Amino acid sequence: MTTNGKKYHRKDGEVTVTPRTRYVCYNKTRHKHLCDGQTGYTVSKLDKMIDEVIHRLFERLSDLPKEHIIEERYAEQIAEIKLQLTAARAAFQAHSAEVMEFEAEVIKIIRGESKLNSDLLNKLYEEAKEKASASEQTVFELNERLKNSEDMRAALSKQFDNIKSWSDMYDGCSVETKKMILSQIMKSVRVSRDYEIEIDLTLDVQQLGFLNEKSVTAGMILERGA
Repeated sequence: MTTNGKKYHRKDGEVTVTPRTRYVCYNKTRHKHLCDGQTGYTVSKLDKMIDEVIHRLFERLSDLPKEHIIEERYAEQIAEIKLQLTAARAAFQAHSAEVMEFEAEVIKIIRGESKLNSDLLNKLYEEAKEKASASEQTVFELNERLKNSEDMRAALSKQFDNIKSWSDMYDGCSVETKKMILSQIMKSVRVSRDYEIEIDLTLDVQQLGFLNEKSVTAGMILERGA
């Protein structure tokens, strides 16, 4: 952010300076990456746009019944974990089978019946054991998440309550508190030419799923709220 000013020459000869604050594009000024956007963006204009976006987000959340959204997202997360668990179990079985095959090959080497080099076999055997161990750990962790699934429901409920409380306090809080709230909802904001805004949402907002995307543009949110 930079601050400069515009000079005004009064009739009585006095010169006054009206300060103007802008957000400056780091890539544009430091040449770190290619950027076809503007060098600077007026703070008041950009802040007003973000403010409007956050209000529409809060309005969208207020239209959703808490219990419905929590149960829906909870069911989706359980279904996703079960899919991951099925894949992890299949991977564990496949890697375990490889370990057994390599162990059988060791006996062949001892008998002089194997065509594999012992060093190569040992390398493949160790890799298979590592993969089997990793997939077994994944199966264990996913099973634990299912056993403690009520924790997931509680976490979703807390996320919903947090965002709702931020919605209630947003308009009346200080600038610093507003920044804190924004940081909990928006992971990053990218601004391009003509003030086109793309927003990456935080994981908490993503998990509630009331936007169904990880990244959104300001236009998408404003159109939905219309």
